[in-house]
Amino acid sequence: MLALSPKVTFPRVAPPRNGHHGVRGVVSGRIALQAEGDGAPPPQRPRVLAWALSLWAASTTPIRSWWQRARSGRQRNRGRRQQDGAVGVVGAAPTRAAGGKGGPAPGEPRRRRYPPLPEAPSGLAPCERRAWRKEQRFEQMKARRKAGRPEERRRAARRKKAQRQQLLAKMTEEEKRSYWFEERRKQVEIETSLAKAFEQGRPRVVINCSFGDYMQDRENRSLAQQVKLLYSEVKRTQANVQLHLTSLGPDNPASSYFDSLGLPGWKMHVHEQSVWELSELFPPEDLVILTPDAGSCLETVEEDKIYVIGGLVDRRPQKHRTFNQAQEREVGPNQLRRLPLKEHAPKGVHSLLNIDVVVQILLERLQGAGWPQVLSGIDVSTVQGDSMLDAGIVDFAKGNYLDEMRSWHFKHHVTYCVAPVVTNRTQGPVSGSYDFWAVGRDCCSLTSSDFRCGAWGHPHADRAIRVLADEDVPFYRLAVQQAETLYGVVAANPVFFKWSNDPEAEVSGWAMQAFKNFLFCVATAFVASLIALTCAAWRFAWLGRGSAPDLLQEKSYTYGSPGQRPFA
Repeated sequence: MLALSPKVTFPRVAPPRNGHHGVRGVVSGRIALQAEGDGAPPPQRPRVLAWALSLWAASTTPIRSWWQRARSGRQRNRGRRQQDGAVGVVGAAPTRAAGGKGGPAPGEPRRRRYPPLPEAPSGLAPCERRAWRKEQRFEQMKARRKAGRPEERRRAARRKKAQRQQLLAKMTEEEKRSYWFEERRKQVEIETSLAKAFEQGRPRVVINCSFGDYMQDRENRSLAQQVKLLYSEVKRTQANVQLHLTSLGPDNPASSYFDSLGLPGWKMHVHEQSVWELSELFPPEDLVILTPDAGSCLETVEEDKIYVIGGLVDRRPQKHRTFNQAQEREVGPNQLRRLPLKEHAPKGVHSLLNIDVVVQILLERLQGAGWPQVLSGIDVSTVQGDSMLDAGIVDFAKGNYLDEMRSWHFKHHVTYCVAPVVTNRTQGPVSGSYDFWAVGRDCCSLTSSDFRCGAWGHPHADRAIRVLADEDVPFYRLAVQQAETLYGVVAANPVFFKWSNDPEAEVSGWAMQAFKNFLFCVATAFVASLIALTCAAWRFAWLGRGSAPDLLQEKSYTYGSPGQRPFA
């Protein structure tokens, strides 16, 4: 049995930086003194206890130091609040404890300050008072974001200008001249296409704006924005379609919104009379009235026809409004048509579409595409997220867009960005739950709703790839929860997608990259196996022959010497 030395000492434990020895120093010191005073070895129990206490103290050191820092930080914040008295503005950085400069003190977290709320109405229950305060915070946030939108647009313009200047700075003089010439050529092509469509474009599309009295100011503003989107789409695609606005006089409630968006500078025909009064310009026999309440479907799109679309944005359902107006004008039943959404579109697609979406459908059908191809896709206003859990690549229906104004983020080492997919940008889903979210990493701003992930800027991007990464999905869920709190929406079953213009190409690229990685691993394994085999063959070649020779010192040995035993 082994005997210990009379003097048994344990390693001295350095005291912490705050000057207190703690439990570890006391225990180890007592055991050391006991071991030096007795000639016999110390018992086993104090040594095990010392090890256990030392392990406990070492493992809890980060927690205890964190608790001390947190407690001192809370004391500083409490004293600062008592000193300042008033509360700052929303989003304003807290002042430093000393020095008077803006920003948080070193080592302190940045905290969001809210402006004081008005006094809550009397007679409210505690839960009702909390709900009232939440609603007031949301209204304050909306007002602040609305006031900051012009500055956001200016920042976007400056960012675009800076990117263009950086691109030009990297070019030679010849490349700059070629770049400017190409820009000018595209601009001339667009202007020529708009002038041609304005003079002799076919088919003619008439937007009937005689429903302004049935809509609220918000809906009239949405009508003007939809027409602007339509004009931008015709301008971008250089479509040969002639656009008309009827019943848009000074008395129309939507005329002011059209003027604020720049209608006088558009290549678009504007008439103060209604479409029914312009019989010479629009012959009654050539009219095709598009209304969702018609009984017959629109089979083909012809260039010699005049397609009348009702300028009615009905956030509140107003059925048979356009249908009744056409019947009052004694329009024949063969001229009342609807888009074949029930026959060819996915199940559950809403029959009310935006004006720009309807014109896009007409143009695609005019180019020869079939109705199933034009109307295929998923409408997020009727489809719920829990029914798409097995989806990989999703095609969204016409009229589904990214709502950048409701995007938000969650910061954890990287920025996890989310933005909801909505229908027509005018109404929420039927179920009340925003379940479809486009996501990305490090592609949005930390101070505003600025989503720039995937193919967010592509005008024809209406497809997405399902995101299933286990390391990213929890943080996307946290970002969605923050968006729910900020914008007052509900996301019961959020499903995450990467917005893409050509998802098949991206998936094929993933497969090709996986195959390249496989070939690299195979080649690496082959080289490693070859090296290991060579080393093993060299080592096993000397089994039974004694030690392996040192070829650098055995000068008497020569390879291939006749009559000589190797390494004898």
